[in-house]
Amino acid sequence: MVFISHERYARRSFLTFLDVAPEIVVEILSPDNRPGEVAQNVHEYLSIGVDCVWVVDPRRRQVRVHRLPEQVETLGIGDILRDEEILPGFSLLLSDLFRD
Repeated sequence: MVFISHERYARRSFLTFLDVAPEIVVEILSPDNRPGEVAQNVHEYLSIGVDCVWVVDPRRRQVRVHRLPEQVETLGIGDILRDEEILPGFSLLLSDLFRD
């Protein structure tokens, strides 16, 4: 899942593929994901210009927020996921996201 603002989307060329990086990429882990594979995906997203990667781990009930390869914030069940810079006004209680 990705988020691309209207502003960034307007900068695309009109080729048959998307040639602008989204602001946010959301990767939801499955039981089959390997840590090295996820780390590689996050690295690739950030290297092409994605501003933020949210890695959602349903098993651990966590979201890891990656802004730079070395800047990772781990949010747990009592935290709120938000990004005022990219998505002003958006907030999500992780307890609502991971409801039983």
